[in-house]
Order: sequence, then C-alpha cells, then structure tokens
Amino acid sequence: MPTSDPVIVIDSEWGYTDRRIGCESAFMPVVLCAQVLGGECHVFWARDRHRLAEFLVRYRDAYWVAHSATAEMKYLLRVGLQPPEKWWDTMVGYRVAANRSGYLSAALVDALGASGLADLIPPNKNEMREAILNLQFAPEDEPAIAEYCMADVRATAALYARLVDRLDPATMQHWCEYLRAVARMELRGIPIDTAALVRIWNGREHIAEALRDKLNRTARVYRHDGTFDCGAFFGWLRAQKIAWPQSLGKNGWYDPLDDDTLEAMEKRHPFIEELRQTRKSLRSIMDHVMLVDGVTRRHYYSTMPFRSVTGRNQPSQFIFSGPKWLRWLITPASPDHVLVYADFAAEEIGIAAALSGDEAMQSMYAADDPHLAFAVRAGAAPATATKDTHGDIRDQYKTVNLAVLYAQTPYGIADRLGIDLYESKLLLRQHESLFRKYHEWSKRVVATAVQRRTIHTRCGWKAHVEPGTKWRTWANFPVQAGAADVMRVMTLVLDRQNVQILAIVHDGWLLSCRKGQLEQLRAAVGHARRVTCDTLLNGFQLKLDIAVYRDCFEDKKGKKAWDFIRSVLPRELPEIEPA
Repeated sequence: MPTSDPVIVIDSEWGYTDRRIGCESAFMPVVLCAQVLGGECHVFWARDRHRLAEFLVRYRDAYWVAHSATAEMKYLLRVGLQPPEKWWDTMVGYRVAANRSGYLSAALVDALGASGLADLIPPNKNEMREAILNLQFAPEDEPAIAEYCMADVRATAALYARLVDRLDPATMQHWCEYLRAVARMELRGIPIDTAALVRIWNGREHIAEALRDKLNRTARVYRHDGTFDCGAFFGWLRAQKIAWPQSLGKNGWYDPLDDDTLEAMEKRHPFIEELRQTRKSLRSIMDHVMLVDGVTRRHYYSTMPFRSVTGRNQPSQFIFSGPKWLRWLITPASPDHVLVYADFAAEEIGIAAALSGDEAMQSMYAADDPHLAFAVRAGAAPATATKDTHGDIRDQYKTVNLAVLYAQTPYGIADRLGIDLYESKLLLRQHESLFRKYHEWSKRVVATAVQRRTIHTRCGWKAHVEPGTKWRTWANFPVQAGAADVMRVMTLVLDRQNVQILAIVHDGWLLSCRKGQLEQLRAAVGHARRVTCDTLLNGFQLKLDIAVYRDCFEDKKGKKAWDFIRSVLPRELPEIEPA
C-alpha cells in the first residue's frame, strides 16, 4: 500500500424508526467514527453531515478502511454522500488471507481472534447495540455510543496492519469497486407486488394446509398437526425402491433430509422435487423471512459477498433463494419501466471449456443445447434429437456434464440418476474420452495446488490447500471461483455504465430500465459480457440469455406453484398493508 496517501479507518452506526428493522424508509443515521492512521480521530453525528462532507473532500485521495465496507458505503450513500474511490476491506482481506476448505467466519470478532488480536475484541454490548438499532438512546448516551463505535475503528485498524502487506493493492481495489456496486444495488431494492404479498401473508395458514394436503395425496408425509413424518417418507421411498444416500454425523450414519440432498435426488421422482419445493414454500410463508418495506414497496436483502471458499456471494433473506413461485411477485418499478433478466447459459461448462482450452468442450458449449450435444457426440442420441424427443437422455447427460466439474464419483451419479454403477461409470468414461484435454487440465491444476498448497484465480482470489483435504474440493475450485470472478467483473462493468442492477442471482442479473432505454441496456449488457470474457476467458464468449418482463418477473419453473397458491387463496381476506 502506498505510504504517501493517508489511511483512514471508519465504522458507522445507524438505527430504524418504529422498530422497522431493515426497512430503508425507516433508516436513520446515528454516527460515523474515523481515525486517520498516525493522526487524529473524528466523530460525525447525523447532524454533522456538512462537516462529514468536508472531511470526505479533504481526504478524497486517502485509502478508506472498514470491516465489511459495504455497510459504510451504504451509510454514506444513504446520507447523500458519494463513497470515496479507494478502499481496503479487512473482512475481504482476512477472508482471502485465511481462506481454506470448510466454514470460515470473517466477522470482526473472529478475524481478530484468529489474527492474534484477541485483546482488541470489543466488549459484547448487546444492550447498546439494541438501543442504537431501535434509536432508543438519549443525548447523554452519545459519548458511550461514540466509544462503542470507536472501539471497532481501533480493532479494524489493528487488523488492517496485520493484513495490508499480504494482499496486492490493485487486487483489493478491484474487489472494493465490486463492493461499491453491491452497496448501490442493495439500496435500490427489488420492486414487489405488495398487494399480492399481503394476501399471501394473510392467507398463509390456508396456503400451508393446501400445500401439505396436495403432497399427502401422493404419500401422507405430513401429520394432522402439520409436522413432517420422516418415517412415512422413507416408507414411501422403500415402496418406490429408491435408495437414499446416507451421511456420516457425530453420532454415526443417518439419512439426511436437507435441501441439498433433496435437490440431488429430485430427478429420481417428481414427488421428491415437489416435496423440496413445498418445504421451501412453507419456510418462506410461515417464517416470513423475506423483508419488504411497505413504504417503498421494495424487497431488501444482503448480498453477503465473498462468503464462500470460492469467493461467491451467499445472500441472506433473498427472494431468489426462496421457492421459485415467489419471483412472480417481482414487478417493474413503474408502468414506464421493464424488468430485464440477463444470465449466462450453462456458464460453468463454458468457463471450464475456456480455462482448459478444450476445443471439443468449447464446440459442445457453442451448440444450442450443450447437454444434448454431449449425448449426440457420445452416440446416445441422433443429431436430430431435441429436449422433447430425448428428454430422459438429455437429463442423464446434463447430470454428468455438471457432475464432472466438481469431480462427483460414479456412486454419486448413480444415486442421482437411479442407475447402476456400471452405467454411471460408462457415462463418465464417455466424458473423459470426448473431453480429454479438460480432464488432463483439471488433474494438473489440482496436483499443482496440492503441491504448492495454494490455488488462485486470475483475479487473485485464492485458498490454502491443506494436506488431507478432498481432491473434489479443489477440482471444483477453478470453475466455481472463476465463475465468481466473472460475476464480479460483469457487475462492475455494468455499474460503470450506470445500469440499474437490482440483484445478482448466481450467474444472472436482474436489471431495470425505462422502456425507451431497453436497447441501450441491451448494448450495455453486451459490452459488459465482451469485456468480462476478454479479460478472464481469453476472449471465449459465454452465451448470454436476455429476457424482458413488462408486467412481472416470470419463472416458468415456478408458474405451476404460483397458479396453485393463487387458486387456493380465500376470496375474502383482510387487506392489511405491510408496515
């Protein structure tokens, strides 16, 4: 980090009126504390906005340091001030410096403890935190609040000193530019049909009962009291002769029923997929986990950037993480606006083909349907095959096409597809034979990572490869972490063009524009794709699908459930506006 530029460490505190936590219309700034390293400390209360603006101008060339900097960026944006250009995020710095397989908390307390700075961990003041969040404090409490905030500043400054020389400054600036785009995106929120949402919320008990009854017509897996009957479900599996995968826990082997397992097994029978979606629907409507501001009529969420080992986002309270029918609640911002959804088609296969330089895989990816193209090349389907004529064959080869990217074993593929081990091994051998260059590249990358005990992407995201960790983890890393690189570059190029990004959805983007600006938006998205692919994939162009929605977001996979939920709503429900 250049020593000629000042370094300023900041932290901020804010609250919400009327206990409407998380609602942007209820946001109230409280205080922003700053320390110029090697110099003075400053406290800026909400009433000091003019003085804070002058401070930002005075130190416009400084490096601004924060832990989870999106929070401080959003604080400044909310009070009408543009965040500075140069940032250093200690959460991201710690996350990548300590990155390894498995869960890693990058909260300030955990990062301090792991970095030998436990003595600087601020005291746990839950009462103070709650008082600030709910704006329940008096003027005489201000010195204590300022000290509470400044303790985080001092801790962040010490963590920064430990980390700053371990990361390339240009790489950190690239990541922080992405964080600025995320901050702007999160503050926009996603427009929601709140009238429909209120009807669903008020009729949630009726909907939940109807969803459970619908499942019970196939197999009685829900009891009269609404609880799930595991024994009945496993009895149904036995009757269908579906072998269920087991997991090893602290108390031995058990039959998992988590969402990942259900997703892995849903190809075995339509009922398993229906069960998975029903459970997601019940969680969404009964737990009310999606935050919608009744004043702005927008859904707000946290992107949680850089939270996975591969550097991907792990969003919280996010509409796109729920059942797909919820997406039908998303609407344009006004009658003059449209929603635009841009997403990369079969992105992970395209990235694998580009990074490995496998021309055969690149050719397969370029086909209209890469999974059918694989089946045709393997001799399992004729050249005239379509999704309608050879759907089952396509599903098999799609499963293998994706499974090889994270080195899934023949046993796992056999479980997913309900085929015997001989067939799954044959499918894998076909992939290895047709795309030899990819498999050689993948093995070489993992072998090098194990030898050097580190693995990294072109944009600098890296992880420590510890002895004894699974080969599969690191076989999956180049493509998944590469996809995270693609997501970040695409996002920041869109943001540079002032595109209104509403959400990042794994390998897609929900965008908004006025109807008259649609062609300009298409051009901006095309430009962002070219820049991203030229920068990261040696010019190999990923395929991009663009859909335009004029009335509401339409998710085909969620339409059946959406129609069912609307059909079972009682005709007369109290119309209670959200808070």
